[in-house]
Amino acid sequence: MQDALARSIAQTAADALGRRSDAHGGAYVSDEAIGAHLWFERGFRDHDELVSLINHTRRLLDERRPPLPARAPYQKPVQLSFDLEAA
Repeated sequence: MQDALARSIAQTAADALGRRSDAHGGAYVSDEAIGAHLWFERGFRDHDELVSLINHTRRLLDERRPPLPARAPYQKPVQLSFDLEAA
């Protein structure tokens, strides 16, 4: 398989698996999950191609930024009172 094509397929797989991982709170994506995705959902059956794609996808997933933590809901600022007293 050509290297550019392998990178493109791995990028697509990493995006799909990364979105699933982010939806589950940033869960780790195992090599077995990558292989299952490529085997069952993408239809790759050749062992050498599959290993190459798993390695490319693993590298891309490891380079991803961790998902951002959920933000706290917006809280309206409290109005402070600055009453001056006459001395």
